[in-house]
Amino acid sequence: HEGLVQAELQSDVKVVFNTTWAFAALKGDGSIVTWGRAGSGGDSSAVKAQLQSNVTQVFKNVWSFAALKADGSIVTWGDARNGGDNSAVQSQLQGDVREVFSTNSAFAALKGDGSIVTWGDARNGGDSWAVKGQLQGNVRQVFNTVGAFAALREEGSIVTWGHPRSGGDSSAVQVQLQDNVQHVFNTVSAFAALKGDGTIVTWGNAGQGGNSSAVQAQLDGHLALQSDTESSFKTESSLSR
Repeated sequence: HEGLVQAELQSDVKVVFNTTWAFAALKGDGSIVTWGRAGSGGDSSAVKAQLQSNVTQVFKNVWSFAALKADGSIVTWGDARNGGDNSAVQSQLQGDVREVFSTNSAFAALKGDGSIVTWGDARNGGDSWAVKGQLQGNVRQVFNTVGAFAALREEGSIVTWGHPRSGGDSSAVQVQLQDNVQHVFNTVSAFAALKGDGTIVTWGNAGQGGNSSAVQAQLDGHLALQSDTESSFKTESSLSR
């Protein structure tokens, strides 16, 4: 197997993705080559036929990979409990997927119709049943910490799910997240929403940015969203579990 992988990596590799213990190389012909710890994405033999061509992007969490194909379908492999097995929602991932987001151990797919499909570790965002009604459409963007997701809807409201200590529970500030949210930023386990009036709303792990009460008076109405928001503000979630 190692010799075969090495031969496949001798040419045409465009980009390499990684979980914590495995790699996945996307080649120019749209095929995927994997190696590393088998249970963490290094062994893709179970879905090899689906990874021979037409893969356009690869997403990952700590434990698993999710490949987006040209037809908008998703193929997953890696740790079954942590996103590598999407069989429970596979019928919803056969097409129209636009982008995939991840916590440490779960995935959330944003579809072209604005709906969200989740799978993986239920505690860390893989189970969105409690907010399913709000994720059927009109989702504009998804943000994540290591254990929770926050969906920004077209009307400017926020929907959260996942681990409460990582931002999955926004009930304490839900009234402030009903409208006018422009963008969401994150630390490893907390979220901060920037609203159109320049105010900031925070939730999640208090010690990691989820509690801004000490400086709230300074966060009311004087902040603006820069044009290069992603590069200026967004904090990448750590891959440490």
